[in-house]
Amino acid sequence: MDMGIYEKLIKENKARVADAGGLCSPGGLSYIGRSKEILGEVPAALACKRWWLDEAIAMAAKRAGAHLMENSGVRDAVFDAKAGLWTVYLEDSDKSYKAR
Repeated sequence: MDMGIYEKLIKENKARVADAGGLCSPGGLSYIGRSKEILGEVPAALACKRWWLDEAIAMAAKRAGAHLMENSGVRDAVFDAKAGLWTVYLEDSDKSYKAR
């Protein structure tokens, strides 16, 4: 809700309330069925193509001030477990970026 993408995806018919569906998180939390009936206007689950969701999240982050690099190939990505950081190396460049 805070990112404003819920309303945008619904308005553009890119997402639908998944009232009869379910989900399971990587942590094992699960939910099945009737989310809109039980929770009201903002349900627990939506059905949305991953492409549309990723794009909506990226554009919301950009509006919030994140630096978005598009059409940039990635040569490698290395995770430093001790630092808890990824280093992403760009293709055809000596540039690299670090992120959580």
